[in-house]
Amino acid sequence: ITSRTGSLTANAGSGGLFVVESDNLNVGSASSAGLIHLVTGGLISLNGNIRGSTVALVTPAGVVQSAGNIVATNLGLVGVGGFTFNNSTNDVGTLAASFGPGQLSYIDTNNLTVGTVTTPNGNISGIRTGNASNNGGRVTLQAGGTLSVNQLISSSSGLGGVTFTS
Repeated sequence: ITSRTGSLTANAGSGGLFVVESDNLNVGSASSAGLIHLVTGGLISLNGNIRGSTVALVTPAGVVQSAGNIVATNLGLVGVGGFTFNNSTNDVGTLAASFGPGQLSYIDTNNLTVGTVTTPNGNISGIRTGNASNNGGRVTLQAGGTLSVNQLISSSSGLGGVTFTS
């Protein structure tokens, strides 16, 4: 789906869902038994539930979760800006992110693993904020169960730092 409406409510059933939006995207809901891949030219606003095997969010302006939750085996984040997932009912098995500058705040209802997620953009391993030309940001992870870090977390220089709560 190539969108110019700025809003998404979709159920792909047993298939995958691939959406390209050239501007901001307001997600009311999205579900698929397979991959959900959202690529935007602006901010992704999550205002409803997202359910998928793998959810990949690619954005140059970050993600803000104001309602709903994400339930997925894998969550991969790529882009620039802040990524804020502060709903305590989020339920992701494996989280991986590569972005910068910006910060990541993620709350999960139970066990969470920082690992490797395979997306259409390639493999994302661990969490990396910042790079040689952009300062990193703070990484805050909270799990209602066990928090396992199986891949590197790097917040580069700048306003980095890592906070875990489990």
